[in-house]
Amino acid sequence: MAFQCDFCGKKPIVGGRELRTGTRGFLKKRIKRVFRPNLRWVKIKVRNEKALSRARICSKCLKRARKEERWQAERGLLILNTRLQSRPS
Repeated sequence: MAFQCDFCGKKPIVGGRELRTGTRGFLKKRIKRVFRPNLRWVKIKVRNEKALSRARICSKCLKRARKEERWQAERGLLILNTRLQSRPS
């Protein structure tokens, strides 16, 4: 699994972009492009294992995991060392 979220399975999809030119903004051509998920490397600790492992998690799953402890408990995870976590002051 090259560029895919390890939890929700979100992966790149192919879409289109329209190139508009001129003063009236008429449609010149359609360009194919790839929409990629916003993935982050995160250190996680699985409940019954001692070692830490790394996973690629999309930002939506990471945000949900930080908000809901129940979400982590269902998967038996503890997410550590993320750059998006707020630091104690």
